[in-house]
Amino acid sequence: MNWKTLKQKHLQSGILVDTNLLLVLLVGKINKRLIGGKRTEKYSQDDYYILVDFIKDFKRLITTPHILTEVSNLGGAALTGTDRADFLGLLRTPSLFDVKAIDELVHERHVPRRDVETDHIRQFGLTDSAIVKLCTTGLRRRPLLLSDDFDLFALVSRLKGHSINFNHILDEKLNL
Repeated sequence: MNWKTLKQKHLQSGILVDTNLLLVLLVGKINKRLIGGKRTEKYSQDDYYILVDFIKDFKRLITTPHILTEVSNLGGAALTGTDRADFLGLLRTPSLFDVKAIDELVHERHVPRRDVETDHIRQFGLTDSAIVKLCTTGLRRRPLLLSDDFDLFALVSRLKGHSINFNHILDEKLNL
């Protein structure tokens, strides 16, 4: 399935945004000029707007404690002063999109360490292994994965989960 079809299919069930992209989303929310700096260097402000435009129609943003911890640590280490305080505050306070409170939009799902595949942990680490588990097993309404990590995108796809590589969206948008 192409990414546009996958997006339409998952508007109700939700999207799981991987660590790097959630970091870009939150950094851009506090100060778009910070995108392209430490930890977001491969992205631009235009990429941020494409990301926001892609995510805004989903009814749910799915995340895990693992992802939130990584985002908190990466952003907290990359930012200073009021930017850092504002960034860390976004992890708890309202409005990624100025429409809904974060608690209405964000659904946090826990995947215990014991439930992830040992082989996946060895190859991808705990956070990505939990993402694989969440996006490929169990739930009737599994979330769509949005990631910039090709190996993670490929594994979720290979295991019959639905995933989109954000770089494919960027390539299409930039070639218009």
